[in-house]
Amino acid sequence: MEINHTVIQKRGGKFRVTLITGRLVRPLAEGCPIDINQKRHLNAPMMPDLDIDFVGILSCRVFCQNLITGGMTISDHKGFNIRSFRYHQAGLCVCGIIAGTALKKRIEKGKLMSFADILRDVGDFGPYQKVLLLLFFIPCFTVLPFFSMHVIFLTGIPDHWCYVPEVAESNLSLDIQRALVSPPSDPRCSMYDVNYTEILLTEDSDLDENTPTKSCDKGWYYEKSEFDATAVTKWNLVCRDDHYVSLILATTFIGNFIGAQFFSSLANKIGRIKTFKITAIIITVADIGSSLSPKFWLVVILRILQGTAVSTIYSTPYALLLELVPPHLRTWMNEVSTISWTAGLCLIPMLAWITRSWVALSGVNSLSAFALFLCSQCIPESPMWLVSQRRFEKATDVMKMIGKFNGKPVSQDNELLRRIKDFGVEYQETAEEQKVNTPRDFFTYPTLRKRCVLVAVIW
Repeated sequence: MEINHTVIQKRGGKFRVTLITGRLVRPLAEGCPIDINQKRHLNAPMMPDLDIDFVGILSCRVFCQNLITGGMTISDHKGFNIRSFRYHQAGLCVCGIIAGTALKKRIEKGKLMSFADILRDVGDFGPYQKVLLLLFFIPCFTVLPFFSMHVIFLTGIPDHWCYVPEVAESNLSLDIQRALVSPPSDPRCSMYDVNYTEILLTEDSDLDENTPTKSCDKGWYYEKSEFDATAVTKWNLVCRDDHYVSLILATTFIGNFIGAQFFSSLANKIGRIKTFKITAIIITVADIGSSLSPKFWLVVILRILQGTAVSTIYSTPYALLLELVPPHLRTWMNEVSTISWTAGLCLIPMLAWITRSWVALSGVNSLSAFALFLCSQCIPESPMWLVSQRRFEKATDVMKMIGKFNGKPVSQDNELLRRIKDFGVEYQETAEEQKVNTPRDFFTYPTLRKRCVLVAVIW
């Protein structure tokens, strides 16, 4: 295995060294490729990163130049176990070479692979991925904005004025009724304090700015040119109670904050598909339940419950999609999901206009969520998650099914299982070596803190 280039990064007390062979299919996210010859552009599969402790340095300019420019192969220098690299701006490449075995064992066992290498053998973007994209992922991303953004129409505030039974039951036009009831100083929350029965009988309505007024004491009349019914009209969330509209709008984000913590951990424990099914059922029940609830406090609780599932029901299929396609198509998959989301966002006003009722609109959302639940019954669990849980046989079965669908049947021997096990062991070792992130990082790293604050302010 010839090493063509190395990428050296310093992170805290460690140097991260990336060994690159062949072509690069994606640009490096971090670090800078070192190419002394500068004869070709680096453009593709990159070997996994190796975290190597910096324990000491020895000046070995010739060795480093040969290593960087590809003049040396691992097989030629098996006696050396590279533990650290350091690149000096002064024109001298300084390498630390000490006795060790970790890198040598990984190379000799052939574990320097990625999941994309295994996926390529069964078809990394074949008929299976395309059918899944067209029949599940695109429809899924299209309806997902319904579950969070439809609350804008559920809390729509139609034009309104005080309800006076005598005036409302008369045969007067709505414009005249409103003129009889609403004073110009506060047309929505106040009414004239007069005897409307007498005014209607005598047809004498001498009302002006000096006529006494009072707050609406018998509810409100809601104009129905845009909505037949909303949460506002059902619970009279206007005037002194209009702040409850903001509460309903906030419930989605309150639930989102809670659910993002809970369901992300749950997805790692029980799987992506099972978590997706749970969130779909939650939205199915909570959405229609909140619109049919007889108590306002129950509406708030159900809306928060629905909010807990909103972020996960989007991120789960998104992560599953990215795991089933090669790295160079992931950007395109992101664009597909974004366009589908935008299309769904444009459909919400049309649905609100067709249904005209928050109960009917909630029913559409619940049916959409239940349809996603039914579709997910046909989707196998993420093979990448199965590998992370050391369920190698099940992951192998899923990969064989993908290969069969893509016209790339896998041989019946245990070669695929062996490769998946080797990758799983490497994956577990890498995961154990990685630093665990905690909320303390927010206070430890200034750049992270600045970015979080900026995102919060902009959002």
